[in-house]
Amino acid sequence: QVVSNSRVRGVNSKAEVSLAEFRVSAVKAITNVQLVGECNSESRTQIYQVLLDCLEDYSTDSRGDIGSYVREAAMSSLQKCNHFVISRGHPIINLTFTHDLKLKLLRGFLQQSLEKIDRTRQVALEAVHAWFIQTSSWMITIF
Repeated sequence: QVVSNSRVRGVNSKAEVSLAEFRVSAVKAITNVQLVGECNSESRTQIYQVLLDCLEDYSTDSRGDIGSYVREAAMSSLQKCNHFVISRGHPIINLTFTHDLKLKLLRGFLQQSLEKIDRTRQVALEAVHAWFIQTSSWMITIF
């Protein structure tokens, strides 16, 4: 329920674009729900979907690409969530990491690794590196 009430997708209206800092904080808060709260498979899937949606935030204002801050926060959050679920060996891991989700995560990280902003590329490549290290034992199932 927290997830459905806290969608932080990219927006286009000028009034909401100025709220990039709020969206970054919302991404971090959603991550804390997963890390601290007890989540079932459906809630985890919703959290992952919200964070994946944040990778599509390309909002701009007079400061430039402010959506990059949201994308970077989402990548860091996805990295933390992946580590949390995988390191605990949750029985929920097979329900959470469906084939489709694995592909979306990897595609999102790789897409961000091709961005023009150096800072964003660095965060993305760190996430890709962590992804391969964390999932090396079952990475072969992604294909």
